[in-house]
Amino acid sequence: KTAQAIRALKRLRDQGEDVFPALIVCPNTLKKNWAREFNKWWPEVTTQVIKGTASQRKKQFTIAEESNLDVLILNWESLRSHSRLAPYGSVALTRCSDCGGHDESVSITRCEVHNRELNAVDFKSVVADEIHRSKDPKSKQTRALWSATGDAKFKFALTGTPIANNVVDLWPILHWLSPKDWPSKTKLIDRMIDTMLNAFGGMLVLGVKPHMQDEFYKAINPHMRRMLKQKVLPWLPEQVFERRDVEMSTKQKKAYEQMRDNMIAELEDGEALTAPSILTQTTRLNQFANAYAEMVPDSNTGELRAVLAEPSCKVDAVMADIKANDFGDDSVAVCAVSRQLIELLSAAMTKAEIPHGLITGAQSEEERQIAIDDFQSGRTKWILFTAQAGGVGVTLTAARRLIML
Repeated sequence: KTAQAIRALKRLRDQGEDVFPALIVCPNTLKKNWAREFNKWWPEVTTQVIKGTASQRKKQFTIAEESNLDVLILNWESLRSHSRLAPYGSVALTRCSDCGGHDESVSITRCEVHNRELNAVDFKSVVADEIHRSKDPKSKQTRALWSATGDAKFKFALTGTPIANNVVDLWPILHWLSPKDWPSKTKLIDRMIDTMLNAFGGMLVLGVKPHMQDEFYKAINPHMRRMLKQKVLPWLPEQVFERRDVEMSTKQKKAYEQMRDNMIAELEDGEALTAPSILTQTTRLNQFANAYAEMVPDSNTGELRAVLAEPSCKVDAVMADIKANDFGDDSVAVCAVSRQLIELLSAAMTKAEIPHGLITGAQSEEERQIAIDDFQSGRTKWILFTAQAGGVGVTLTAARRLIML
């Protein structure tokens, strides 16, 4: 998607269209990747990655404006800090006294009506990468995108998951792309969407009305280019799924059963790990199914908290497979929801002197990119990542196998 969007902008420029300045809005982990992809596919273009503290970002905006840079690259979370918010429905905008507000305590920095850095730039084109992050029209992130980029002539919305919950998730995306064609969420629902009320009076979306499906697809198809893997990657082999169940270690099993039966587990160091609610108990059971635990003091508060520790039946299983050479010369990516579990595996691989890359929320953008580059180029055969940090927008096509830990 990244390469196609960049080449599409270049094609428009070659046809005489004015596409600069351009704004790229993407997840924080992908900002550096976008800059690298521009350098690869359109090296003549000058880019500026907006990062750092609020004051550093403002300074970078000033430099970009003075230098007349072509492309600004900004993460989703920073949008609302550098743009006023667009109105939506009955959602009230916080106003300072200069903008007609009645609360004297609202400063200009908190005011949602004041123009900011992005509003001062007349963007000609905008690429919103992972646009499903703006599926909620009430969120400040979504309304900042609308306000900062609403007048751009060319807009590209990139996502592999345009619908997270139901078909109404498409409306904020379509409204941003073409507000004249999709002006009202309520009118879309009334005309095309089947709904019902749940037991609490909330709206349940059932889907597109059967007799309106042709009209619905005729309306959205001109805005959408959907590419299936079978079309763009026809040489890929069939996916083969294999599930391996592993037994918990003795220490894990003992703690697991205590937590399951009594909502309290006595750890080896003498500390007791309690679960005050069913939800906490379920979380603890999930943790003990992954690894043992130990209590360590929090670096900020000094309070004891539980962290995953050896032994881990899952880490041991992966290490046993590695030592048995089950993966041969294949490049392997390993994913887990828990960062602590990934770090346990990383420590075990480091101890065994197995080179590997790591992508977690604890790393800088540079460290992540080095890990990706080494893996993609074949310098390392293993890369470990968390679902949050590496599950979206990260290119790991060198992987022959994926282990969901």
